Amino acid sequence: LTAASTCATDPNSRVSLKWLQFLQETATANASDIDEELPGLIAACVEALGSSSSACRQTAVQVLCACGKAPDPGPQALLCGVTEGTRHATARVRAESCSAVLTVLDSAHFRTLGGDDQVIEEVVAPALLECLEDSTPTVVEAAEIAITSLRALHAQALATALEMVSPKVLRLYRQRFEGLEDEGK
Repeated sequence: LTAASTCATDPNSRVSLKWLQFLQETATANASDIDEELPGLIAACVEALGSSSSACRQTAVQVLCACGKAPDPGPQALLCGVTEGTRHATARVRAESCSAVLTVLDSAHFRTLGGDDQVIEEVVAPALLECLEDSTPTVVEAAEIAITSLRALHAQALATALEMVSPKVLRLYRQRFEGLEDEGK
């Protein structure tokens, strides 16, 4: 799978898409056998989120969702890997990672686990909140959309994460979401 993961990040989107489709089929059919390859696979999918091809980006997210079925190293490792994309050098990868992390979190595998508030509090929410500071408007917008979903689905985990962020991030959060809180009362 290492070679396939490398090919999945090929600059030629047709080549990348074919390898991502192969990885999706492999991860779906053999989830329990990909544990050792999972970190490289996650990194390749996060990199593919920067593709100019929407089909490549969508397939990369599908591969990530399929990786959620791998028993080890578990959901926290997968979500940690995906949220690493929010710190990527490329704005498209940062923005797409904001969306992808919620899609992965909402995948059937995570729903059957009953949700993991700890990983949301410690990994997902802080990464999304930090994106509010991003200098690229598309990244900030993607983070706002993702945070809105977190507010609806995991309000307590988000509230706990807000207690741990920097004052600047907390101020940005309040500027963007304070009005929504007042409307909900």
